[in-house]
Amino acid sequence: MYFFGGLQNRNDIKFISPSTACWRGYYGQWEIKDNKLYLIVLKAYIEGYRKVGLNYLFPGQKQVFANWFNGEIRIPQGEMLEYVHMGYASLYDSDLFLVIENGILANQYEVDNEAEYQERLKQREQEKRERPAKEAKKKKEERMIAFIAITILALVFIGICVGIFYLIKWGTILGYLISAILVSGVIFLFFLAIRNRIKNKSNTA
Repeated sequence: MYFFGGLQNRNDIKFISPSTACWRGYYGQWEIKDNKLYLIVLKAYIEGYRKVGLNYLFPGQKQVFANWFNGEIRIPQGEMLEYVHMGYASLYDSDLFLVIENGILANQYEVDNEAEYQERLKQREQEKRERPAKEAKKKKEERMIAFIAITILALVFIGICVGIFYLIKWGTILGYLISAILVSGVIFLFFLAIRNRIKNKSNTA
């Protein structure tokens, strides 16, 4: 029985990720033999992106008893029911879980994934049914935002024109005062529009 994972629990080893395809910085092959977990193959990257193998960390050993590992190991069983590109979320017929304590197999159990698969199908169908309503709502919000933006631009333009008019007609101080009031009013309206937009978005989230 072979699988991957677990070596990152070793506190005395620091690996470097060579690329986004291997964030943990190593590929390990493991084997359970006589109810014990062994590391049998290692391809790792350390400081300077140097590539090392099992012999670098455990000189002279062809297999290493992983007495540092505690946790559960998930092993997919059967056919793949659903493929998920990111992480380990792909779903199989069932999952075999191995409970490891200090590198020793303490327990194991199997989980049937048929119910989970049916639940994912229902969720996908529900999302498919809700998609038209969400898209319509999004378009409505976009139209509202466009209307608010056009209205604000129009108010800004009117405010500037009125300010310039009174600036020329009534003198510098009074013109500046009216311009300041108009601009402040436009900014206040702009603030109200943004606040209402955020409030509506929070209520629908």
